[in-house]
This record gives sequence, C-alpha cells and structure tokens, in this order.
Amino acid sequence: MTATPVRRSEQNTAGDTKLFSAFTISATAWLLLATAVGLLLSFKFPYPDFASSPYLSFGRLRAIHTNGTFYGFASVALTGVALYVAARSSGISLWGKTYAWGALWCYN
Repeated sequence: MTATPVRRSEQNTAGDTKLFSAFTISATAWLLLATAVGLLLSFKFPYPDFASSPYLSFGRLRAIHTNGTFYGFASVALTGVALYVAARSSGISLWGKTYAWGALWCYN
C-alpha cells in the first residue's frame, strides 16, 4: 500500500493566497506602528522632556506600544499563521473565507 499526496485544487488557491497576504500585510503594519511608538518611548528614558505633550506622555505611549504589539501584531499574525497551516496541511481550500475576512476586519 502506497500513499499518494493530496493535490490541492487550483481554483481556490488565489483566494486563499489573497487572504493570507492580507493577514501578513496587516500584521506587518501593526508591527511597524508598535515599533515606531517603542522607538519614541526609548528616547523618553534619557530625555524625559522629549515630546512633553500630555498626549505623548510615557504612560500613554507605553500602553499603545504594548497593546499594539500584542493585540495588533501578535494576534493577527498568529491567526493568519493558523489559517495558513490549516489550509496547507489539509490540502484543501479554507471553508468560510468570509468569516476569516470578518475576523481580519475586526482585528483592525
């Protein structure tokens, strides 16, 4: 008895790829935003009077940085990876892409 590999249907590959790319682009954008806020925070350690606006205080920026990193980057990236692994390891297209697009919209 020999095992034959399951072939993936080519008609739904484009829709899956577009969804995976959207999750990747969204996670990358959140990572860049959170890193930029973290860079701004790093300047506030040696120069506490840098960007002294109340909206740019350390406490507010720290919350934006940590929540943006976890909820913005990590949750979107891990959900995208989970969808990618599920589709690729099973060899079939994702069922309910509308729900996945809705999840991405809700994350953002």
